[in-house]
Amino acid sequence: MAINFPASPSANQEVTEGNMTWFWNGTYWELKSTTSKFTASDDAPTSYTEGDFWYESDTGKLFIRYDSTWAEIGHASDGQSFQAADTPPGSPAANDIWYESDTGKTFIYYDSAWVEIGHASDGQSFKVGDAIPAASASAAGDIWFESDSGGAYIYYNDGSSSQWVELGHSVSGINVNIDGGVSGTNYGGLTALDGGAS
Repeated sequence: MAINFPASPSANQEVTEGNMTWFWNGTYWELKSTTSKFTASDDAPTSYTEGDFWYESDTGKLFIRYDSTWAEIGHASDGQSFQAADTPPGSPAANDIWYESDTGKTFIYYDSAWVEIGHASDGQSFKVGDAIPAASASAAGDIWFESDSGGAYIYYNDGSSSQWVELGHSVSGINVNIDGGVSGTNYGGLTALDGGAS
């Protein structure tokens, strides 16, 4: 929406565009007021202009009239809370969210228990970094991706000790040896191991 302000305004001259009014304060155009209307009711207002607000009283949702429709502002909660702490919040209600700040995990209170969101394992985690994760912060089944080498490891307990065990191998270099062809022949960076004669 372009606003056509006069080139040589007089003091306190007003310009109204849509539901906004500006006045010339002697130095610049200052927003004086808006004429947006606020309505609180169960049903959408039948008389409105663009920029009006409507509080839907039976749902607790707030809307603004925009682009010929009622657009919800934010999102209403049904009483759930979101808390960040090292320990679970006391007296949780169904569907409360808890961000465990010392581990970075997020939980929802469901069926009288805190259930981790987005993690379908039995407490295992996925770690990324160039340093070996501390044993005190690792559990059997955890996966660690070593970002500087590309190696992937699983934290494994063999019954008497726990350690990080590599999953497969990280690739270092562009040549991969293959079986077939004439020994020593290079195929676009792939080198044959033996002749593969038949």
